[in-house]
Amino acid sequence: MVRCTKITVDGRGGSRFEEVEISQAATTYAENVPPLLVSAAVAATGVIFVTTPPEVRETTPHPAPQRQFAVVLEGQAEIVTTDGDKRTFSPGMFALIEDVDGLGHIMNVVSTTALTFMAVPIAD
Repeated sequence: MVRCTKITVDGRGGSRFEEVEISQAATTYAENVPPLLVSAAVAATGVIFVTTPPEVRETTPHPAPQRQFAVVLEGQAEIVTTDGDKRTFSPGMFALIEDVDGLGHIMNVVSTTALTFMAVPIAD
């Protein structure tokens, strides 16, 4: 089981965090490799690499452009939901972002380096 932070709408026009579990089962994933714990496939529309320019350190509240997974590759981001909760994401961490309606969330770059993340839009 993989745990994932999810940013979702709160039903009142805002956003909040949830923790979700992604189920996995022992499966042959690749030839000549022992069974691995593998989740069901999530259909995606592509992969997008995003880097913040040096002058962008924080954003105003905004909804996600689409349902997507975001995986931090470099730097650190602090995400703030409308209920005031904050989470910091470092390289290797990922989130399922689903707050596509309402006020959305705020993203602050808290590292001294640029933030680079990989967005994986989810097919509807």
